Amino acid sequence: MSINNLINYGVKTINDSSPCPTQNTLVVIGVARGGTSMMAGVLWKLNVQMHAARPPIYEDLPISRALEKDSPTEIENIIEQYNSYDQWAWKRPMAIEHLASIEKQLRNPRFIFVFRDIFAIANRNAISMESETIPLMSKALQQYSRAVEFLSQTSSPCLICSSEKMLRYPQEIIQSVAKFSGLTPDAQTIEKAVRSINPESEAYLKSSRLNRSHGQIGSIQNNTIRGWATWWFKDEPAEVEIYLDDTLYTTVCANELRPHLAAKNKTRGGHCGFSAEIPADKLGVGTTVRAKIKSDLIDLDNSPWTIYPANKKAS
Repeated sequence: MSINNLINYGVKTINDSSPCPTQNTLVVIGVARGGTSMMAGVLWKLNVQMHAARPPIYEDLPISRALEKDSPTEIENIIEQYNSYDQWAWKRPMAIEHLASIEKQLRNPRFIFVFRDIFAIANRNAISMESETIPLMSKALQQYSRAVEFLSQTSSPCLICSSEKMLRYPQEIIQSVAKFSGLTPDAQTIEKAVRSINPESEAYLKSSRLNRSHGQIGSIQNNTIRGWATWWFKDEPAEVEIYLDDTLYTTVCANELRPHLAAKNKTRGGHCGFSAEIPADKLGVGTTVRAKIKSDLIDLDNSPWTIYPANKKAS
């Protein structure tokens, strides 16, 4: 017996004695911030059809919203449309609350459960969602309890995977996921899937925040800083902090009308512009201007902006 047989690769299948049927639905299940996006990204790189899902979160909101508002007709219509493909995948952490109904509605469901240590889940949520860590640990335990209860009762094929082990043994886990899904990817595709495993990617960290914002510094001319800024998930005007050489200089409200943004259907009907007049002696050559929404940790686009001679272009 090889010593490798004693290694815990963090992956296991249950109820999977028969070959994977050609027509099947892969469902990625877990707790929010528990590694489901990372697993869904692997399926994406393995070229599994995921319909409305897109990187870096890979959530299909139409089917998810239909399930969560308990709209049977809408769910049936979406599933019928998606079943035009022999195989498709769907990821939604909140689906952990609806496992029994999902199992009945989907064609040949094959569940991929991703487990992560509960403190890591809760602390990620605390950072991203501005919540308290200890209650979030309790919530994660409750949700994982539901998952384990389902696993103990279901007859559907399931693959159980450790998020932490996925980082340590990506090749082994991806090979297991591919086999479970009835896929035969070549070495190049496997390598692309391996490279996609990054739980702290910049795109994911930005997209998974409750206080996610967007906007930019648009111009710095005639001693006036102009731009726009707004929240993704809140309709209130954003307060924009202006820093000069990393020192907070002023805070302005982003509620000015920007017609070009209104035409593009941006948040708040285009009423998300800001401007700040700065004394000329404070905007000399070499001055670095930064802008971000108050309480956010990430700068707006084009920030920092360094003042250059004559054309004052962004750095």
